[in-house]
Amino acid sequence: MIEPVIHMAFNACHPGFQPLRTLRTLKHLLKFSAGFGRLVTEKLLDALVYAPLGLALEAKDLLPKLAERGRGQVALTRLAGTVAARRGQSEAVKLVDDLRTGVEAFFAANATEETPDTAESEPAPDADLPIDSYATLTAVEVIPLLSDLDDEQLDTIEAFEKANRNRSTVLNRIRQRRS
Repeated sequence: MIEPVIHMAFNACHPGFQPLRTLRTLKHLLKFSAGFGRLVTEKLLDALVYAPLGLALEAKDLLPKLAERGRGQVALTRLAGTVAARRGQSEAVKLVDDLRTGVEAFFAANATEETPDTAESEPAPDADLPIDSYATLTAVEVIPLLSDLDDEQLDTIEAFEKANRNRSTVLNRIRQRRS
């Protein structure tokens, strides 16, 4: 039974309503709500008549106060956002530092001590290699020199390369020469 009351209240407050129609609707609404008791009628009058009328009369004084209150609320919200952003940034920096420390500790704990087999050392002497000063040459310098070598010399260079610098470009070129 309350649905007709809501429907009539909506029609009374709908944008574009006509004042005479609104007054008639209010009259019907008040008659209809009288059956629900005095409390409902008073609430409808408050919401549909007295509150809008009071607002219209006080708008001149209330509008500046409401605008100032709104500005204060926006400033407070902006301040809270700034504080939250700074705190989030601070926590992110702390998290990254903790992560960095953890990674460094992990690598420090898992680092193996270098043995003579795994230690980086100077390349073995290349006195018996078919290319002079082979150990000092770059891969780009070595590649063209490989074309002048026979299979036995390629084996020697390949063994030396695997034992020392293990450059994939040189090893791949040796494989290509053999095929």
